[in-house]
Amino acid sequence: MPTDSPSPVLIPENYLIDASGSQRTAKSPNKEKQYEDSSDHLPYDLGYLPEDIKQMAERELSETSERKEAALKKFRKLIAGEKNFYVRTDDLCLLAYLRGKKYDVERAFKSMKNTYKLRMKKRFYDAEDNSIVHDVFRQNWIGFLPYRAKNGSVILVIKNCFPGRYKGVHVIGMPKFFAYAWNMCYPFILSYKMQKRIFIHGENLKNLHKYISPSILPQEFNGELGPFDNSTWHNNILKKNEWCLEQRLYGYQKSQ
Repeated sequence: MPTDSPSPVLIPENYLIDASGSQRTAKSPNKEKQYEDSSDHLPYDLGYLPEDIKQMAERELSETSERKEAALKKFRKLIAGEKNFYVRTDDLCLLAYLRGKKYDVERAFKSMKNTYKLRMKKRFYDAEDNSIVHDVFRQNWIGFLPYRAKNGSVILVIKNCFPGRYKGVHVIGMPKFFAYAWNMCYPFILSYKMQKRIFIHGENLKNLHKYISPSILPQEFNGELGPFDNSTWHNNILKKNEWCLEQRLYGYQKSQ
């Protein structure tokens, strides 16, 4: 939903978090802990899966080593059986779909197919380079904040709609009439679960701070991190430019 200023969006850690299974250990925050400053928060670029988030995945997704192994095996079998379908099959990629669909392999596979069918129609990756994408990043319209929320979620700042399975969506800076229209319409257009995940704050940033500590927010949201700046995230993408271009090769291939 468009707004006049960027809106912070909490994305669930099972959607973007590293899933390499690394055995690195670190002190993980208790999810009930009240965070006082940014040093109490996990960084965006984590590189490992903290023990408390592993426990969350087991609790919310029934994720265990055995279930993960069986689901990955079944997922790869479905991919292999799909005609002219060439996609990544590494654990990290497949787990993003599996976690997004709570380990329902059939639904995860359907979601993957829909992703690449959409790419065929819209041709997102037809450009010879990523200049258009980088132009968008340079406008500073989208980017992740350097620290995670207290529940381990990464925080994505966007100005307009963005597809994803979100843990929570916090909308700020919208016109006053939006709240009235929203209150009239949302019971009829959203499931009860989604209703509980969307928070309309308007200009009340103190209310936003009840959910996201100002210590990890930029100054545009009355935070303590200085102006919102996506350059670090953008530079990381620039370093992976070849990998990004490689994504053009994936999807449904034309028969020879």
